[in-house]
Amino acid sequence: RTFHIGGTARLEESSKHEARQDGVIKYLELQTVKSRKGERIAMNRNGSLIIMDDRGREVARYQIVYGAHILVEDGSRVTQDQLLATWDPFTFAILTEVAGHIKFQDLKEGVTYDEEVDEVTGQSRMVVKDSPDEKKQPRMEIRNASNKILKTYQMPVRANLMVVDGETVEPGDVIAKIPRETTKTKDITGGLP
Repeated sequence: RTFHIGGTARLEESSKHEARQDGVIKYLELQTVKSRKGERIAMNRNGSLIIMDDRGREVARYQIVYGAHILVEDGSRVTQDQLLATWDPFTFAILTEVAGHIKFQDLKEGVTYDEEVDEVTGQSRMVVKDSPDEKKQPRMEIRNASNKILKTYQMPVRANLMVVDGETVEPGDVIAKIPRETTKTKDITGGLP
């Protein structure tokens, strides 16, 4: 029981980065887009935020996860305990890098996805499932106004689809979420004595 509680606490802590000290922010191999809400979203997996002191030396480094909301600008001054980035620790997000409209491919209800009702929120959601037909590759295409395919995103099993066929999307929009394994583990241990 203690282990499970400790794991959950650690997971909650790992949903944000706060500045350990004052300094100037530097983006290192960090690619971002501005979302329709004006938020800066990390679009790659190997980027970092670095805090530099007044002499230009690195004093802190923070790994940034794909899909994180970056709350500081490159070159901006930060103070100790300032919030730098936040992310959802319970899911992996699939984000679109381009604007356009969604076109479902090989996404058929009852065949490659099921409509499920979330027990907590009561809302229904589309969840990709294993298809008996191996030729079916559930995916979303982002198309422009002339129906040209700009980008294709494969949808893995257990992905929760966050958009519907035909929906208009902007760079940084979440088109699907995949639950992290820790969520499943929590459910299993919840029933143990």
